[in-house]
Amino acid sequence: MSQNKTPPIDPLNVENIFSAGLRIYRDNFKSYFGVSIRANLWFLLPFLALIPVPLFFMYGQPENLFFYY
Repeated sequence: MSQNKTPPIDPLNVENIFSAGLRIYRDNFKSYFGVSIRANLWFLLPFLALIPVPLFFMYGQPENLFFYY
């Protein structure tokens, strides 16, 4: 009977975890970057939608909004 001797697994240290994270990020950069852009646009959307509100209060309503008879 043959025994496969596998080397023991070393405990993880900070350097190994950091380099593994960088490697995963580098390998999937294009998809992560696309998700990041979409997330930032969705984050900014409510603020962009609120820009007309202060402008409306600063400049007021137009006086001739309706035609009077």
